[in-house]
Amino acid sequence: MNISTEGTRNDLAYANRKETPNINKDYYYAFKVENSEYIQWHDRVSPFTSIDYPQLEHHIYLTSDDVLEVLCTFESIFRIKTKS
Repeated sequence: MNISTEGTRNDLAYANRKETPNINKDYYYAFKVENSEYIQWHDRVSPFTSIDYPQLEHHIYLTSDDVLEVLCTFESIFRIKTKS
């Protein structure tokens, strides 16, 4: 495992990024991960484990710009609001 104090140059990463034609920018995607390696990793590094919270779930939310990985103990609720 490599540990570094260097950060990512997001400005360069976005400048060189190629758009993915498979992702519709009008939609968001949500996934619930089963047998999550992320939860297994979290169990090793956190004092709050899936043993303490057996209902812990791993969700992934994908937009055209972001990937969010979330550990939570409940199902997400999405509300769509229109701009006035």
